Amino acid sequence: MKKRMIVFGGNIFTSMNYNNGDYEIKKNKVLNKLNEKFDLLNFSNENLTSKKALQYAQIFLKANQFDECILELGSADSKLSTVAEFENNLDKIVTLLFNNNIKPVFVSMPNENKNEEYQNVIDSIVKKYDLSLISFDKNDEASYACVSTEAQFKKAIMNLCL
Repeated sequence: MKKRMIVFGGNIFTSMNYNNGDYEIKKNKVLNKLNEKFDLLNFSNENLTSKKALQYAQIFLKANQFDECILELGSADSKLSTVAEFENNLDKIVTLLFNNNIKPVFVSMPNENKNEEYQNVIDSIVKKYDLSLISFDKNDEASYACVSTEAQFKKAIMNLCL
């Protein structure tokens, strides 16, 4: 039986884009690989905030059992919420995951959307709870640094989650 995984992320974990009134399916090798290896519930979209991810987690973790959770948040929060709200929400999400025996894996903000204040919050949560972090640059807190290719990112996700 496959392990169960829940994903709360932005563009990295989406398989569809909405552009000028049309939806387009995009090839996402990382998401395809996760679908092969896990029973996956994916809430990712480019406007997913930590507040919304927390709401989803509170609902779906009551009704379902999961083994792993990928968190790639911050891009939408940097436009829609304060740093303090973001930190509070991440802390609540991690606590909720731990209370449900779910292993969290964080993914840093992608370089094109990176806001240093929000990334610093992610880094501090990772350090506080001794969590795994996949980073897109050289980061002292990172378990894996994927600085050049999608293949490195896919390998890091698989190594941390399998």
